[in-house]
Amino acid sequence: MGNKSIPASKGVLQWPVDGILTQGYGNTGFTALGYNFHNGVDIAGPAGTAVYAAADGTVVDTDQSDVSYGNWVAIKHNISTSSGSDQIVTLYGHLRTIKVTPGQTVKQGDVIGYEGNTGNTTKKLYGPERGYHVHFGVYDADGFSISPGAYTKIYGPYKIPYGYTYNPLDFLPDQ
Repeated sequence: MGNKSIPASKGVLQWPVDGILTQGYGNTGFTALGYNFHNGVDIAGPAGTAVYAAADGTVVDTDQSDVSYGNWVAIKHNISTSSGSDQIVTLYGHLRTIKVTPGQTVKQGDVIGYEGNTGNTTKKLYGPERGYHVHFGVYDADGFSISPGAYTKIYGPYKIPYGYTYNPLDFLPDQ
């Protein structure tokens, strides 16, 4: 899955939301919701804060549910790196509202949705007032895919994006 060779390229993406980094990428030690590896970064801000496209691209897909990433948007981008041009997919999870549709072209800085608390967030542990953030992930476009959720009999239909991930901080400017 994925070519796993895109070099770190600081600053090719912009921060998708104005907020505070609350969880990093990798083995962060947070396992209370059943995860041992965090495949993105979490950025918290006030509920309803605008979420922006991190770079120019095309919306691959969206989904609305209260499972996994909740309401999410995936956007495919062509980026310039030291190895030339590469393709990545950015994921924006736990949105309150989605403002884009699959196939839509977006420019860096376009509003794609608003920060929310949908899906598997700390609201499931601490109550509905906790958990507002955006889960921001960066995937290798080679091998990125979306599958139906495994628990549709319990939660209804939902989709899960998956593939090889990179540390988003390797592509974002320093905060």
